[in-house]
Amino acid sequence: MAHRAVDAVLGSRYPAPLEATQAAAQVASAPDEPCGPRAKSFVACMTDEANGGELEACRYYLDSLQACRRQSAGGGSEMQ
Repeated sequence: MAHRAVDAVLGSRYPAPLEATQAAAQVASAPDEPCGPRAKSFVACMTDEANGGELEACRYYLDSLQACRRQSAGGGSEMQ
């Protein structure tokens, strides 16, 4: 149930690669976004030719970004 609530706020935990990259680029471009550095790392990974745009190759960065957004949205507390 908690995962559904998180998905409703942040979107699916398993977004399509292009959608995830676009969403992260939007977060990274917001000057007051606390998760901007993590979003930039994810976008850089996804656009790196060595990774071929494969989401699984960048899973660490996506998970880190989503954890940051959960913490930001929840005031720093995390429920699962």
